[in-house]
Amino acid sequence: MNAPTPGPSPPEWVDPGPLDPSPWVRRKRSLASVWTLRALVVGVVLLPFGIRGANFIGLPDPRLPPGYLAWRDQTVADDANAAFLYRVAADAIGERRVPLGIPGDWFQASAYDKALLAETSRPMLLWREGTRLPNALPSRERKELRPLSESETSLFVRLACLEGLRQENRTNFEEAFDWYVATLKFADHVQSRVGFNGRFRGDAVHQTAANFIKPWADQPNLSTDTLRRALREVQEAHRPIGIPGSAVFAELERIEGLLDEPDSLDEALGLDAHNRQGERLDGWPARLSHLSRAFQSEPERSRRFVRLVAADWVEGLELRGRSSSVELIHRGSLTLFSKTGRVDARALARRLDSTRYARVFLPNLSIYLTALDAGARNQADLELHLAERLFRREKGHPPESPEELSEYRRIQAANSP
Repeated sequence: MNAPTPGPSPPEWVDPGPLDPSPWVRRKRSLASVWTLRALVVGVVLLPFGIRGANFIGLPDPRLPPGYLAWRDQTVADDANAAFLYRVAADAIGERRVPLGIPGDWFQASAYDKALLAETSRPMLLWREGTRLPNALPSRERKELRPLSESETSLFVRLACLEGLRQENRTNFEEAFDWYVATLKFADHVQSRVGFNGRFRGDAVHQTAANFIKPWADQPNLSTDTLRRALREVQEAHRPIGIPGSAVFAELERIEGLLDEPDSLDEALGLDAHNRQGERLDGWPARLSHLSRAFQSEPERSRRFVRLVAADWVEGLELRGRSSSVELIHRGSLTLFSKTGRVDARALARRLDSTRYARVFLPNLSIYLTALDAGARNQADLELHLAERLFRREKGHPPESPEELSEYRRIQAANSP
């Protein structure tokens, strides 16, 4: 009997692995990847805007301070501009050695001083004509209106005072005073359109003029009319030119000009790319330096900060002119007025260190305010000195009290035409 033939053996079992996801699951994963990629792309695109927004927190885009554009665009004809006459006179004199100190008496003047005075008599008459004009508007854009250098300013002051001494020696006291008071008027012109440093130079000129006017007023043979005229002209000579914020406008103009050239600023401050030998690098290192500036939103960030500070200073100086009780906020070298109504001074002060350029180039307002106060005291002291001499000459005895002298000075000022 034949054995049955065995049938085919069952197939060996094979693990099929995890089941394939259904189509909707595969679609969901694909969409998630696409949206993640899109989110990354959008994030990269929006990142600069986010950084820019963060950089400008607390720094709204400000308009220029009121009055700035009118101040910047102010012009006068050359024949009515003292700066034009000063430049013509300075160029006619040329470069000269300026000795230290001015002699207090004509007999102490050196042969060099006397010879220089004789050589420059005609340019100095032109200079004195300039001091009689109300406006001095120098300009760096025109050669014939270039601002006076420090040495040129010092030379004019020296020659004017020497000429005053020479006229006193000839007993031409009124002519001598004309030269001294011209120097006093020149002090205000020195401060025109040159910022805070101009204030310091102007105060130095004013103090020099006062040092010659006081001993001139002590001359025993001056008439009452001469002293009265001297007091009146001294009071008129030092009346403020322009608005209180004109020095702030000059500083704003200076800094705005610097911010227009950020590459030069970075080089001056050592913020651009250099190698170990200090040589400036180009190519990618320079681009990285520019990227750093862009990451900080500079120079726009500093520009906004400076304009906000300027707005605070202009309004604060106006308030200070009406009231001496104005609270100040100090942060490092930055000083702001606490209550101007236009700027949150405390919040703004906290942003100083985050700026790339403003923290370097903003001037020190505290020093300027100190100079303003010192200048006002020097002017008041000069007027009181002349008023005291006039009081003695007119009434035959000295004032009985400082209050009486102050009232007499006020009355003389009110009666001046």
